[in-house]
Order: sequence, then C-alpha cells, then structure tokens
Amino acid sequence: MKAILFITLSIISFFSYSQEETPNFVDTEAKITELSSQASGRRSTTTATVNFTTNTGKNITSKVRLLHIPFLGSFKEVGDSIAIKYDTNNPYIVKSKSDSFINTYGIYILIVLGVFISLNRYRKNKKSVS
Repeated sequence: MKAILFITLSIISFFSYSQEETPNFVDTEAKITELSSQASGRRSTTTATVNFTTNTGKNITSKVRLLHIPFLGSFKEVGDSIAIKYDTNNPYIVKSKSDSFINTYGIYILIVLGVFISLNRYRKNKKSVS
C-alpha cells in the first residue's frame, strides 16, 4: 500500500509544473559603464552597470553580477565589453555568461573536490592504521 501511494505521488509530482516555461535567453555583447563592489562580512560581490542593444534595436541599461575573486575583485574595468545573456521577453533580466558557468557547474565542482579530499584523507588514515 505504501509503495502504491509513493508511486502515485511520484507520478503526480513529476507531471505537475510549479514554474512557468524557462525564458529564452539571447547572447550579446555589452559595454561596462560602471562598476560597484559590495562587501558584507566574508562575502563580497562586484556588480556592473552595462549598456547593450537588443535584437530589436532597443538600447538597454541593466546591472549584472560579475565573476569575482575574493581579495582580488573582478578583472573587468569600465569600458570593457563582456558577453551577457538577456531574456527576450524582458531584456532587463541579464546574466553574465561567466556567472552562468559558476551557477551551472559550481555545485558539481564542489562535490568532486569534496569526494577527492575525502578519499585522500581516507587513504592516509588507512595507511597510518595499518
């Protein structure tokens, strides 16, 4: 009985959608007009104000978070061009392509790194016990 209930709920949750369709993002180049850095506690971020032109010819000014290395900051400067993605339905929604890489693959990189460190420590402990 529990198995049937579990399978039924699994099928229902698989076919029900809680969010709308994902937006269509278009790649383009943007020019940085302003950089701002914010720090709170141990966290720090760099945000850039960028100007770009959509496929329809509309000029847009928006903000995008840049890849940021603690203590070094961002390697971008005012006047640099960066690759961005914007939503075709709302072009004010902008993502940095480098930020997208971290958001997409960052957790996998951390998992692999954690497994590697754990296996290395396990091997060292096993050698010291033997």
